[in-house]
Amino acid sequence: MSLQCPHKSDSDSDSSHSDSNQSNHAQTSSRHHHNGKKNKSRSKKSWDCIIYTPRDQCLHAARWIPCAFNMCCNLNEVIQITLALKAEDTGSEWPARSTLEKRNHYQHIYGYLKEHAPYFVGLIKKRRSGKTELLMREMQQVISWTRSDDASHLRSMISSYAAPHPDKKLVDPPVNARGSKDRLGFNHLELTCLLFPVRNLQGFLEDLSGVKKQLQNGSILITAQKWLAFLYSGDIADKILKHIFMSPSSALPSGKVRNTHASNVKIHHMAHVEAYHITYNAVHACFSICSQDKFTKINGQFSFPKFYYQIIDFIINNKDEALVEELISHYNKLLFNDVWGTASNEVNVDDEDDNLAIMRQQIAAHLASSSGTSSHRPNLLGTLVIFPCFRL
Repeated sequence: MSLQCPHKSDSDSDSSHSDSNQSNHAQTSSRHHHNGKKNKSRSKKSWDCIIYTPRDQCLHAARWIPCAFNMCCNLNEVIQITLALKAEDTGSEWPARSTLEKRNHYQHIYGYLKEHAPYFVGLIKKRRSGKTELLMREMQQVISWTRSDDASHLRSMISSYAAPHPDKKLVDPPVNARGSKDRLGFNHLELTCLLFPVRNLQGFLEDLSGVKKQLQNGSILITAQKWLAFLYSGDIADKILKHIFMSPSSALPSGKVRNTHASNVKIHHMAHVEAYHITYNAVHACFSICSQDKFTKINGQFSFPKFYYQIIDFIINNKDEALVEELISHYNKLLFNDVWGTASNEVNVDDEDDNLAIMRQQIAAHLASSSGTSSHRPNLLGTLVIFPCFRL
């Protein structure tokens, strides 16, 4: 079973046959650090960063959008809304549920495109509709392909990533996800403990057979509104974040980092971790341990987009700034070995009236004193003071 029951929808899949035929060159132009074989005539450093044409530059920029801006990005919507905002003609463009935050986020994505895909933005401004639509379609395919590609490359590693101590023991019973994932998810006891709603986890552990029957007959539904237990365990989230943004070899304690390809951090000049990086990672952590074979938006009663936006909202609109800072600092330390990321020397914390700067200093001191011990290290959602009733 998947997150609720077996459910596959070809219409929702990011890996349709027609898309793959149309976007082969788009994929080749924007390879990830663990994709493809190296051309012997090119150096290791240049392979992932080489850009031949303005079109290649646009496809390269699109590759980073789902990881760092919006996993569910619809480029056409971003362009239409941003242009409408610029024309100050927003009265009929926005539904009632839209917010200023969403508008600002769309403008942020458009600003990224202006800087990193100027050829595409130039076509929009020149109103060359035919070329614009073709390139936009290719860029949208790259965004979809990126999600599927990252998901597929996590398959073979999930036995290690889901285990608390992979250097000592993998998940039991062992799983081989290179083929079908039908033995994962709720068909696997250890993975069920990660996918089960954390608020009801204790009841599940006390009555395994009874709760399993309820999952099978649909009495218990797993939805995006329920916080899943894996969010409260930093192990799998840490490993998958390093796999996606650094390299698979860096994700495991015993692994030796082999820089055969440039990492996403280097290719896209990532300076620090943000909420969208963390949430992209969370969705892939969830998908990688479920039994769904292809990455689709809906899995039974579970909506990956709702899950994605719910965590984004939790991080961005969280009033507990110290919790969010601790969370970001943890992942910065994980990727960059520095709680501020790679731009730490640009942070000015000399102003005694800057409360946020003081808070950051306190968090850095706390992380340094704890030395990364499990009793103090924040998990995916930071400490659990926001949801004390969810404490394990």
